[in-house]
Amino acid sequence: MPLQTEKEFTGDMGLLIVGILFCLPYAIYYYVSNKETMVICPQCQESVNKQASICRYCDEDLDQHRPSGDRDEVIN
Repeated sequence: MPLQTEKEFTGDMGLLIVGILFCLPYAIYYYVSNKETMVICPQCQESVNKQASICRYCDEDLDQHRPSGDRDEVIN
């Protein structure tokens, strides 16, 4: 089964809150520009870095779920 992906905010939450309070357009830009594609571990369903080969939560080998072992080929 191929790995699934999702977009997740990876920026600093404090800066986002300050941006919302003082400058909403900046906060929106900051939120959108700090979203990264993450893969979902098939074992524990946690989000991990797209480049990871082992899940940091359950130690599942993620490379065995990638098509042809390529780290850049992740299916949505």
